Amino acid sequence: MAKTAKTIAIRTGKASPPLLFRHVSPGPDDSTLKFRLLHFWEARKNVKGGPGILLGIEMLMIDAEGTQGFIGQNRRNQYEKELQRGSIYTLTNFYASNSKVMYYVADQRLVICISHASALSKDEEDIEGILTERFRVCTFSEFEANCDLRGELHDVVGHLKLVDGQALHQRPVLCTNDDSASRKVMVHLQLKDGPVMNVYLWDEAAKSFCLKFDASAATPTVLLVTTVNPKRLGGKLCLSSMFSSRVFLDEEVDPTNEYLACYRVELSVYDNDEQCTFIILGDAGKDLTVESGENGGDAAELEVPLPQCFIDTIGQTKKFRIKVAHYNFTSTRLSLTVTKIVSPAELPPKNPPLKTPPGTEVENTELAESSGGASAIDDQKKAKRTKRSG
Repeated sequence: MAKTAKTIAIRTGKASPPLLFRHVSPGPDDSTLKFRLLHFWEARKNVKGGPGILLGIEMLMIDAEGTQGFIGQNRRNQYEKELQRGSIYTLTNFYASNSKVMYYVADQRLVICISHASALSKDEEDIEGILTERFRVCTFSEFEANCDLRGELHDVVGHLKLVDGQALHQRPVLCTNDDSASRKVMVHLQLKDGPVMNVYLWDEAAKSFCLKFDASAATPTVLLVTTVNPKRLGGKLCLSSMFSSRVFLDEEVDPTNEYLACYRVELSVYDNDEQCTFIILGDAGKDLTVESGENGGDAAELEVPLPQCFIDTIGQTKKFRIKVAHYNFTSTRLSLTVTKIVSPAELPPKNPPLKTPPGTEVENTELAESSGGASAIDDQKKAKRTKRSG
């Protein structure tokens, strides 16, 4: 009877709806998965001094519910040439595994595997109900809590401060003829809720960043890196890209666009040992943008050049009068508020000369410090003896 019902369903064209990722259970399954392919990459085992051992092709996808899934280490590479990021795919006859995965890049912890009986096909029509991108941006405190745990990987977004030690106002050129030069890039990234972090980009992520950075008409200021691994290097919390990482700059995706839309100006200040970032918020930041509209229409937000007073500070050494207070909501950090930029003319000299009224006797120690040492005292004594003898 069950066989007859199944036959009738097939003949009448009735089919069960695609399975959502949250409904997938361990073991073989002849159900259908329908998803958008977000990203795919080569999974390799690192080998010292070599390109590594190819383990297979891994894929990150998203279903109609907005849940991310993961297809791990597919050794059947016949699908690789047909894969296209952003397209809709249907997968039938798959196997879901509870195998131990060191790093998680998706919401669904089960690893979906493609077997010899699986069928993966690309749909010709797009499905607007399935998201084209979804990011899982992490805060500094969350990165700190998950540091060195080898668990779930998240995304990071922030303002670019330095690229391989070079300041952005100098517009560094990253792509060179030497391919090895682009296999590692280190950037300083200012998070919204935390300090400047070192982010290490490796291999494909480094190459992608260099190509996009050099191809940008204006100097990029905002960077998003997906699936970064938080770890400590030299006792400092850093972020490192993985094989699954992607990079986006400025207006490429919504999170970077939102960062660009903030009313905020940041000044990177350096001394001989440390780096500090001064952030201008609120109305002071709004002064750097203007709004205009024509014929009563919607206002348009236009970018204007930085004021000359800010441009003049780039590369200059300044002294700031600051107010030190506790950082908001954090007892272990301090907030430094600049109250004035002190010009060199207003600074007291390092060794100010003594100002003594006429006829005031000065002790020998003070005279020595102000006049150049013991030789000045000896000269004064000789002058007194000469006067007496005369």
